[in-house]
Amino acid sequence: CVVNGPGEARETDLGFTGGGAGGSAGMIYLNGKPAYKLENTKLIDHVVELCEKKAAEIEAGKILEPAQ
Repeated sequence: CVVNGPGEARETDLGFTGGGAGGSAGMIYLNGKPAYKLENTKLIDHVVELCEKKAAEIEAGKILEPAQ
């Protein structure tokens, strides 16, 4: 989730702030808490990677209903 600031980031599983014009880095938030800064040049690929990892975790946690 792209957020407007730290207040909104507290409500996310995965978010980032900053990274906009004039800045050189953005802050990554994991489970609503600031985790680390990352250079803008690496931000998009890294966020995509984190999203794919989170999606895989969610999929792995699903329990299939037995066929009836």
